[in-house]
Amino acid sequence: MQEANSPQSIVTAPMLRILRLLLTGMGVLLTLAWMLQRSYWFQKRLLHHRTQKELTSLLETAPNNTVAQLYLEVRRYEAEEIEEARLCFEKVTAQNPKWDWGHYNLGMTLFRLERFAEAQRHFELALRETPNLSHATFMLGYSLVQQGKFGEGFEQMRVAMLQNPIDLTFQWSYGYNLLRVNQWQEAIPVLRRLVPYREADAELQAALGEALMLQSEPKEAQKHLTRALLLKPNAPSTQALRSACDKIGRAHV
Repeated sequence: MQEANSPQSIVTAPMLRILRLLLTGMGVLLTLAWMLQRSYWFQKRLLHHRTQKELTSLLETAPNNTVAQLYLEVRRYEAEEIEEARLCFEKVTAQNPKWDWGHYNLGMTLFRLERFAEAQRHFELALRETPNLSHATFMLGYSLVQQGKFGEGFEQMRVAMLQNPIDLTFQWSYGYNLLRVNQWQEAIPVLRRLVPYREADAELQAALGEALMLQSEPKEAQKHLTRALLLKPNAPSTQALRSACDKIGRAHV
């Protein structure tokens, strides 16, 4: 009895009760956070396949539904309603200035409108919130390249490819842009690596053929340009390249 009523026991009991209350409170908070996350995920799943008309009607009754606004923007973007999508994306990012995908989508819309400096800013804002968002990193690089900042732009593209090495779209766009700024020596190995995965891609075959022609490898260039013409016979640019390549080939004989 004496031990049960000791000062140490009197002090410890209230502390244990407080600790239990704190743990219970933390459990409730974690449960609420999980429920909110699941609710957001469910909302995204439910709205993912809604049409533009359905999303517009929903926003008339719930104008602050950020998820619905995001999907409405995507529908407008997909429907080539680029200016309308831009206005909607701007509204969402103003309401949610720390939303990485909101800034990314606004950046993509501005990129489509050829407003590359503004697009660059929003890709940077997306990366400020999520530094390893590879799509934003790549498009930041693409925006810089479009502004003539080739060194910095291509470096950002390479970073994105390291972050997401299985995305073949990154590699194709990187190789194609190298070719467009006459860096065909760097473009050739990138484009060659893609051929086994995208052999039926006429644009890839034509781009590699063009790069090889500039590299003075006419026989190899002819092979890829011929393949491009078989895949897409009416492409005037490929036909012109093939004609030029044939002339170079004959000159080398």
